[in-house]
Amino acid sequence: MVILDATADLNPIYQRSKFYSIPPLEPVRSYRNAAQYVIRRLGTGIKAMDERGEEYAQETLDQVLAHYGDRASERRVLVVTNKNSEPKVRGVFAAGGFASLDVVHWGDIDGRNDFAHCDTCVTLTLHYGAPGQDRALKNALDGTTPSTEELNDDTDDVRELRELRVAGQLAQALGRTCIRDLTREDGD
Repeated sequence: MVILDATADLNPIYQRSKFYSIPPLEPVRSYRNAAQYVIRRLGTGIKAMDERGEEYAQETLDQVLAHYGDRASERRVLVVTNKNSEPKVRGVFAAGGFASLDVVHWGDIDGRNDFAHCDTCVTLTLHYGAPGQDRALKNALDGTTPSTEELNDDTDDVRELRELRVAGQLAQALGRTCIRDLTREDGD
């Protein structure tokens, strides 16, 4: 199967499987002029967001507003979070006074093109998935049965698959916005 997907080379299923081919196409987008600001915080998993999601959303909103200052009212913001936190995050970010605000959860963003008007993407959580998801993927791709140790501990391969999957999800989220063409029509 030939895959024509802008983020295919980040997808571990395509990378590690002998059934898929990713042709060396010229990229259709360039992110060279897109600025990425990273604010890291521990405790933004599903459980932590259930318990303290409004607090974390408010802290993040405060940092976004501080970064943009008076220009915040001109920003068109897309916030990506986990499904359970979507309503509380929307409630907090609605007070930001942005030109527009969209809040969506992981799993509901892939392939959508209705966020192209957004020029700012905030990923409040990361899409880690179920604990055994990447372990099962590794075993399916390798055609192996996990050892007893692998059932409880992640191997380097499993961690690599998780990192690639999360990177692919982030690329999908960023690719939904117009950050790819702010400078010139060709995307540079």
